[in-house]
Amino acid sequence: MTTQAIEDFEAFLEDEFNPTKFAASLLLATNVADDSELDLATPIKKLQFDANECESRMEHLARTHTTELVDSFSNIESTKAVMSQSVAPSVERVKKSYARIEREIVEPYKEATKLNEALEKIHTTSTLLRGACILIMFIQQLQECEASGTDSVRMARLYSLMNQFYTGKLLSNSAAAGDVFSLKFVKEYHPVYKSKSAEFLNSLSEKVTNDIAHHNSFKESNTTLRNNILALYTMDSKELFVVLDKDALSKSIQIASTQLSRALQSPRSFGSALEDTYQFALSFNETLEALLRACRISDDKSLYTAFVNEHLQVESLRDVYWDRLVMKFKKSIATTMARGGPIAKSLVTNYPRIASAVESTFEPDLRKILLDAIVIIDNAPKQ
Repeated sequence: MTTQAIEDFEAFLEDEFNPTKFAASLLLATNVADDSELDLATPIKKLQFDANECESRMEHLARTHTTELVDSFSNIESTKAVMSQSVAPSVERVKKSYARIEREIVEPYKEATKLNEALEKIHTTSTLLRGACILIMFIQQLQECEASGTDSVRMARLYSLMNQFYTGKLLSNSAAAGDVFSLKFVKEYHPVYKSKSAEFLNSLSEKVTNDIAHHNSFKESNTTLRNNILALYTMDSKELFVVLDKDALSKSIQIASTQLSRALQSPRSFGSALEDTYQFALSFNETLEALLRACRISDDKSLYTAFVNEHLQVESLRDVYWDRLVMKFKKSIATTMARGGPIAKSLVTNYPRIASAVESTFEPDLRKILLDAIVIIDNAPKQ
């Protein structure tokens, strides 16, 4: 009966029913496209007819289902009474509880979340500003050092700190440290720092090399040389060790080796040449050792330890100096003996004098390695 009651009214009951669209379709259905006048009366009459029919069917349903409707009204009233007496108070209590939770927990949590977000942004901004201020401070201090031109160690430390800054080690404990490098002036100063740092490093290397090469400046008391050595170590320890090993040490050994090789040309004066070489090597080793021991890289460690014991991995500077020198001298003797001729013959003839000069000039440990070197002469065929 209910299905029959709503028959012909399904279009009005659709979820997507649109009065404007329905009116437009009704006008199109009741008018002819070629007519010059619009007929409004017919669609209005149709709608009025549908309205009257709907009311008629509602009256019919009410008359035929009076008992069911009255029972439904009674059920509704009793349900309302139950709702107002039992359910409504419980719902009200629940609402109050939720309101309290909202007021005392949810809202404070939301506020705390927003404050935490703001705090994170403040910390990020603070880190950016702190990083920028650190770089600016380094730049200002470098400019002060450059203006005075005296404190090479301080400049080296500043360049070292700037290297840590640009490699991310100085602010590595902050999650926002990487954002510092997004700042324009931080990015733009990086190539300037790289260029100035490389120029300063090359300058230190050249100064240390030149000062060690000149006997007037190669002194333990030379404060400028000590500071430049420490500065070079701070900037690049490997570069310093190359300067000390390949330039200073190797050049001194080459000079001493040349002196000994020339002495082979005149065996009779070998003793005096040997003594001169010994004194030259002794002076170089003592000066370099004193100089490096005066350069403290910590309270309990000097550059002598770092260079000799750790880099060269020998007990003393003297040992490595004479080991290398004797090796060169031995090669020179072998070359001379292999060529033969008057010089080789003279070396063989004067071997006792040469050996005696070695024994009288050197202490036992050096005497042994030098005698091992010159034994090539004694082992040569006698003519």
